Amino acid sequence: MISLKARGVSGLQRALLFGSALFLWVCSAPLTSNTLVKVMESPRYALPSVCESNADLDLPAAHSTIVVLGADLDAYVKSDNPYRVLSRDSLIRTLHAASLDSGSSQLYLMGGGQTSRKLAEFMAPILIDQGVSSDRIVLDTLSLSTQTNAEQLFELRSSMISDPITLVTSSLHMNRAVDIFSERGFTVCPSASATLYSVSAGWVGLLPYIAGLNKTTLAFRELLATLKYHLLS
Repeated sequence: MISLKARGVSGLQRALLFGSALFLWVCSAPLTSNTLVKVMESPRYALPSVCESNADLDLPAAHSTIVVLGADLDAYVKSDNPYRVLSRDSLIRTLHAASLDSGSSQLYLMGGGQTSRKLAEFMAPILIDQGVSSDRIVLDTLSLSTQTNAEQLFELRSSMISDPITLVTSSLHMNRAVDIFSERGFTVCPSASATLYSVSAGWVGLLPYIAGLNKTTLAFRELLATLKYHLLS
Protein backbone atom coordinates (compact mmCIF):
# COMPACT_ATOMS: atom_id res chain seq x y z
CA MET A 1 0.00 0.00 0.00
CA ILE A 2 1.39 3.43 -0.96
CA SER A 3 1.23 5.87 1.95
CA LEU A 4 0.02 9.45 1.65
CA LYS A 5 3.56 10.58 2.46
CA ALA A 6 4.98 8.54 -0.42
CA ARG A 7 2.44 10.15 -2.75
CA GLY A 8 3.86 13.56 -1.91
CA VAL A 9 0.97 14.70 0.29
CA SER A 10 2.11 17.42 2.71
CA GLY A 11 1.47 17.44 6.44
CA LEU A 12 -1.13 20.22 6.04
CA GLN A 13 -2.94 18.27 3.35
CA ARG A 14 -2.96 15.15 5.53
CA ALA A 15 -4.34 17.20 8.44
CA LEU A 16 -7.07 18.68 6.24
CA LEU A 17 -7.96 15.23 4.89
CA PHE A 18 -8.13 13.74 8.38
CA GLY A 19 -10.07 16.73 9.71
CA SER A 20 -12.60 16.54 6.87
CA ALA A 21 -13.12 12.81 7.42
CA LEU A 22 -13.55 13.36 11.17
CA PHE A 23 -16.02 16.21 10.57
CA LEU A 24 -18.13 14.06 8.25
CA TRP A 25 -18.02 11.19 10.76
CA VAL A 26 -19.23 13.45 13.59
CA CYS A 27 -21.98 15.01 11.45
CA SER A 28 -23.13 11.55 10.29
CA ALA A 29 -23.36 10.06 13.78
CA PRO A 30 -26.94 9.74 15.09
CA LEU A 31 -25.78 11.00 18.48
CA THR A 32 -24.80 14.31 16.87
CA SER A 33 -27.75 14.62 14.49
CA ASN A 34 -30.39 13.73 17.07
CA THR A 35 -28.91 16.10 19.65
CA LEU A 36 -28.97 18.96 17.16
CA VAL A 37 -32.49 18.09 15.98
CA LYS A 38 -33.74 17.92 19.57
CA VAL A 39 -32.36 21.40 20.28
CA MET A 40 -33.95 22.83 17.12
CA GLU A 41 -37.32 21.12 17.68
CA SER A 42 -37.72 22.04 21.36
CA PRO A 43 -40.53 24.65 21.55
CA ARG A 44 -39.30 28.20 22.16
CA TYR A 45 -42.72 29.83 22.01
CA ALA A 46 -45.41 30.48 24.59
CA LEU A 47 -48.63 28.66 23.80
CA PRO A 48 -51.60 31.09 23.78
CA SER A 49 -54.41 30.18 26.17
CA VAL A 50 -56.84 29.72 23.26
CA CYS A 51 -54.66 26.83 22.07
CA GLU A 52 -54.83 24.73 25.21
CA SER A 53 -57.90 22.82 24.01
CA ASN A 54 -55.97 21.92 20.87
CA ALA A 55 -52.97 20.44 22.69
CA ASP A 56 -53.95 16.84 21.89
CA LEU A 57 -52.62 16.27 18.36
CA ASP A 58 -54.90 13.25 17.92
CA LEU A 59 -58.02 15.42 18.05
CA PRO A 60 -59.45 17.69 15.35
CA ALA A 61 -58.31 21.31 15.35
CA ALA A 62 -60.12 23.41 17.93
CA HIS A 63 -60.30 26.36 15.52
CA SER A 64 -61.94 26.69 12.15
CA THR A 65 -58.82 27.70 10.21
CA ILE A 66 -56.01 25.25 9.45
CA VAL A 67 -52.93 26.64 7.71
CA VAL A 68 -50.59 24.14 6.06
CA LEU A 69 -47.08 25.22 5.08
CA GLY A 70 -45.74 23.31 2.10
CA ALA A 71 -42.18 21.99 2.10
CA ASP A 72 -40.90 20.91 -1.32
CA LEU A 73 -41.85 19.14 -4.50
CA ASP A 74 -39.78 17.39 -7.12
CA ALA A 75 -40.13 19.64 -10.16
CA TYR A 76 -38.31 17.06 -12.31
CA VAL A 77 -40.74 14.18 -11.80
CA LYS A 78 -42.69 13.86 -15.05
CA SER A 79 -45.97 13.03 -13.39
CA ASP A 80 -49.15 14.75 -12.26
CA ASN A 81 -49.59 12.29 -9.41
CA PRO A 82 -49.25 14.35 -6.20
CA TYR A 83 -48.10 11.30 -4.24
CA ARG A 84 -45.07 11.12 -6.54
CA VAL A 85 -44.41 14.83 -6.97
CA LEU A 86 -44.65 16.03 -3.35
CA SER A 87 -41.72 15.59 -1.00
CA ARG A 88 -42.25 13.28 1.96
CA ASP A 89 -42.43 16.28 4.30
CA SER A 90 -45.09 18.04 2.19
CA LEU A 91 -47.14 14.85 2.01
CA ILE A 92 -46.97 14.23 5.76
CA ARG A 93 -47.97 17.82 6.54
CA THR A 94 -50.96 17.59 4.20
CA LEU A 95 -52.13 14.26 5.62
CA HIS A 96 -51.74 15.61 9.15
CA ALA A 97 -53.89 18.62 8.26
CA ALA A 98 -56.57 16.28 6.90
CA SER A 99 -56.57 14.40 10.21
CA LEU A 100 -57.23 17.70 12.04
CA ASP A 101 -60.19 18.63 9.86
CA SER A 102 -63.39 18.89 11.88
CA GLY A 103 -65.58 18.67 8.79
CA SER A 104 -66.16 22.42 8.69
CA SER A 105 -62.60 23.75 8.81
CA GLN A 106 -61.22 26.12 6.19
CA LEU A 107 -57.83 24.84 5.02
CA TYR A 108 -55.22 27.19 3.59
CA LEU A 109 -52.47 25.51 1.57
CA MET A 110 -49.45 27.80 1.42
CA GLY A 111 -46.83 27.19 -1.24
CA GLY A 112 -45.85 28.47 -4.65
CA GLY A 113 -42.72 27.52 -6.50
CA GLN A 114 -40.06 28.67 -8.91
CA THR A 115 -41.70 26.87 -11.84
CA SER A 116 -45.20 26.49 -13.26
CA ARG A 117 -45.72 23.49 -10.94
CA LYS A 118 -47.14 24.98 -7.75
CA LEU A 119 -46.78 23.21 -4.43
CA ALA A 120 -50.25 24.08 -3.12
CA GLU A 121 -51.88 22.75 -6.28
CA PHE A 122 -50.39 19.31 -5.64
CA MET A 123 -51.32 19.35 -1.94
CA ALA A 124 -55.00 20.02 -2.61
CA PRO A 125 -55.79 16.63 -4.27
CA ILE A 126 -54.33 14.87 -1.21
CA LEU A 127 -56.84 16.67 1.03
CA ILE A 128 -59.67 15.87 -1.36
CA ASP A 129 -58.62 12.19 -1.33
CA GLN A 130 -58.93 12.33 2.45
CA GLY A 131 -62.51 13.60 2.26
CA VAL A 132 -62.03 17.37 2.49
CA SER A 133 -64.42 19.16 0.13
CA SER A 134 -62.74 21.44 -2.40
CA ASP A 135 -64.90 24.44 -1.43
CA ARG A 136 -63.14 24.51 1.96
CA ILE A 137 -59.64 24.62 0.46
CA VAL A 138 -57.88 27.91 -0.27
CA LEU A 139 -54.67 27.89 -2.32
CA ASP A 140 -51.74 30.26 -2.10
CA THR A 141 -49.52 29.69 -5.14
CA LEU A 142 -47.47 32.89 -4.84
CA SER A 143 -45.37 32.52 -1.69
CA LEU A 144 -41.82 31.19 -1.88
CA SER A 145 -40.79 31.24 1.78
CA THR A 146 -42.19 31.12 5.30
CA GLN A 147 -42.06 34.91 5.39
CA THR A 148 -44.14 35.23 2.24
CA ASN A 149 -46.45 32.45 3.49
CA ALA A 150 -47.38 34.75 6.38
CA GLU A 151 -47.71 37.77 4.10
CA GLN A 152 -49.99 35.94 1.68
CA LEU A 153 -52.15 34.59 4.50
CA PHE A 154 -52.48 38.12 5.85
CA GLU A 155 -53.72 39.23 2.43
CA LEU A 156 -56.23 36.37 2.33
CA ARG A 157 -57.45 36.80 5.93
CA SER A 158 -56.81 40.45 6.84
CA SER A 159 -60.41 40.86 8.00
CA MET A 160 -60.10 37.83 10.30
CA ILE A 161 -56.62 38.47 11.70
CA SER A 162 -57.85 38.13 15.30
CA ASP A 163 -59.18 34.59 14.78
CA PRO A 164 -56.76 31.87 15.97
CA ILE A 165 -55.20 29.60 13.34
CA THR A 166 -53.95 26.04 13.64
CA LEU A 167 -50.53 26.05 11.99
CA VAL A 168 -49.28 22.80 10.46
CA THR A 169 -45.61 22.29 9.66
CA SER A 170 -42.80 20.02 10.80
CA SER A 171 -41.42 20.14 14.35
CA LEU A 172 -38.06 21.28 12.97
CA HIS A 173 -39.64 24.26 11.23
CA MET A 174 -42.26 25.13 13.86
CA ASN A 175 -40.32 27.57 16.06
CA ARG A 176 -39.41 29.87 13.18
CA ALA A 177 -42.87 29.55 11.61
CA VAL A 178 -44.62 30.51 14.87
CA ASP A 179 -42.33 33.53 15.27
CA ILE A 180 -42.99 34.74 11.71
CA PHE A 181 -46.77 34.29 11.79
CA SER A 182 -47.06 35.76 15.29
CA GLU A 183 -45.07 38.81 14.20
CA ARG A 184 -47.55 39.27 11.34
CA GLY A 185 -50.36 39.49 13.91
CA PHE A 186 -51.77 35.94 13.93
CA THR A 187 -52.67 34.00 17.06
CA VAL A 188 -50.93 30.72 16.32
CA CYS A 189 -51.83 27.29 17.66
CA PRO A 190 -49.00 24.97 16.49
CA SER A 191 -49.67 21.41 15.38
CA ALA A 192 -46.48 19.66 14.30
CA SER A 193 -46.88 17.04 11.60
CA ALA A 194 -43.72 15.03 12.31
CA THR A 195 -40.44 14.99 14.19
CA LEU A 196 -36.97 14.06 12.95
CA TYR A 197 -35.79 13.19 16.45
CA SER A 198 -35.17 9.61 17.48
CA VAL A 199 -33.27 8.16 20.41
CA SER A 200 -29.83 6.85 19.47
CA ALA A 201 -29.47 3.18 20.41
CA GLY A 202 -26.28 2.77 22.46
CA TRP A 203 -22.83 2.77 20.93
CA VAL A 204 -24.15 2.54 17.36
CA GLY A 205 -25.11 6.17 17.77
CA LEU A 206 -21.44 6.97 17.33
CA LEU A 207 -21.22 5.30 13.93
CA PRO A 208 -21.69 7.26 10.70
CA TYR A 209 -24.98 6.89 8.79
CA ILE A 210 -26.32 8.65 5.70
CA ALA A 211 -29.58 9.21 7.59
CA GLY A 212 -27.63 10.95 10.34
CA LEU A 213 -25.89 13.22 7.83
CA ASN A 214 -29.26 14.09 6.24
CA LYS A 215 -30.71 15.02 9.64
CA THR A 216 -27.70 17.17 10.49
CA THR A 217 -27.94 18.92 7.12
CA LEU A 218 -31.64 19.72 7.63
CA ALA A 219 -31.05 20.92 11.19
CA PHE A 220 -28.15 23.16 10.13
CA ARG A 221 -30.22 24.58 7.30
CA GLU A 222 -33.03 25.43 9.72
CA LEU A 223 -30.52 26.90 12.18
CA LEU A 224 -29.07 29.18 9.50
CA ALA A 225 -32.56 30.23 8.34
CA THR A 226 -33.51 31.03 11.94
CA LEU A 227 -30.37 33.09 12.49
CA LYS A 228 -31.01 34.97 9.23
CA TYR A 229 -34.60 35.71 10.27
CA HIS A 230 -33.60 37.07 13.69
CA LEU A 231 -30.76 39.13 12.26
CA LEU A 232 -32.98 40.74 9.63
CA SER A 233 -36.12 41.18 11.71
